[in-house]
Amino acid sequence: MANLRRRARPAHGQLPGGDAGVPVPGQTYAMDAAPPTWRWTSPLASRLPSRETPRSMLAWLGNLLLPSAQAHLPPVTGDFYWVQVTVPGRRCPVELLTSNMEWQLDAATWDTLRAAPGQDLRVQVTSAYLVQNRLREGPYRLESPRTIRVEDSR
Repeated sequence: MANLRRRARPAHGQLPGGDAGVPVPGQTYAMDAAPPTWRWTSPLASRLPSRETPRSMLAWLGNLLLPSAQAHLPPVTGDFYWVQVTVPGRRCPVELLTSNMEWQLDAATWDTLRAAPGQDLRVQVTSAYLVQNRLREGPYRLESPRTIRVEDSR
C-alpha cells in the first residue's frame, strides 16, 4: 500500500495500493476494456470516533429566538476521498468526491480517459476525516500520483 503524508507529519492512512481493482503505478488498460473499478483502503474509517458536542442551553435558546440559516444537507462525519485524474490536453482533471472506498468509472468518465491513448494519466487521491463538516484528520495525499495508461489493443 502506498503511504500518504500529512502536510506536516507522516500519515497514518494508506490509500490506493495493492488491492485488486486499484490502479498500480504504470498500470495499463486496454481501450476496449470495460470501465474499471478502483478501490482503496484507509484506517481513517474507524479510527476517530464522532465528536459531536451537544448544544448549550444558551445556544439552543438563542436559535429559538433568532434562528440561524441551515444548509440544505446535514453536516457530515466520516472519511472523504477526492480522486483526481489528470488527462493530457484537458484543462481540468476528471474528479470525484466521495465517502465510498471505491470508484466505478462510468461510461462518460471512461470515454474521457480513453480519449488520451498512449499518454500518461496521473491519478491522485486525497483523504480527510470530517466531523460535522470540519476537518479533523488530514488531508493526506499519495506521496506521488499513480501514472496509468490506456493503450490501443490492436
